[in-house]
Amino acid sequence: AEDGIRTVERSRGLGDVYKRQTNTLISTTAAMAITTVSATSKNERNLFRIVRNYAIILSAMGKEFNPSNIKLIIGLGNPERKYADTYHNAGYMFIDFLKSKPRAVGCRLQVTDTPMNQSGASVKKMLEQSGEAPEHLLIVHDDSDISLGSYKVSFGRGSAGHKGVQSVIDRLGTNKFWRLRIGVRAQDEKRKADDFVTTKVKSSHRRTLDNVFREITGRIQSGD
Repeated sequence: AEDGIRTVERSRGLGDVYKRQTNTLISTTAAMAITTVSATSKNERNLFRIVRNYAIILSAMGKEFNPSNIKLIIGLGNPERKYADTYHNAGYMFIDFLKSKPRAVGCRLQVTDTPMNQSGASVKKMLEQSGEAPEHLLIVHDDSDISLGSYKVSFGRGSAGHKGVQSVIDRLGTNKFWRLRIGVRAQDEKRKADDFVTTKVKSSHRRTLDNVFREITGRIQSGD
């Protein structure tokens, strides 16, 4: 889980949401750092953590999501037929949704053609072919830490245990790219991620995802 990052409310624009996320991250991290300084100022290990936290703050400051800067959107998932319409393929579903809407967005839309845990190979190849920098890339994937019906936009963050995202970070050699994280955990879902993300999406949950996709698409089109 990533402390200090708020769940995106569907009524907010993506740019506004990211500014709120950044402000929350800054205030939370700063408070943690100040507490650590006062309690353990002589401990070199904690001092290193303080410096690292402030580096995160500086990295986040001024970085606002602007849909018009995105040139390539890649959905993560598993290409094998048995994984079609599973929660883990939320990234594929979003790309399919965009492709079903003519002129929905003005950038290249692609999906990986490797297993989820090897996503980095596909993403690196597609990014190199596009000639774009990672900062202009938006990766779309499922996130079991986010409630179904919600989503988050992140930049420069760790994978939080998502193996597909970690593969992308490893192969690109950077985490300085945008991520659209689609929530797939239903309110009553108590199982570990590995036990449910490769199961078929329930029909009611699919309707919820489609509503989320529709909302995100509208935000991208408006440049909000």
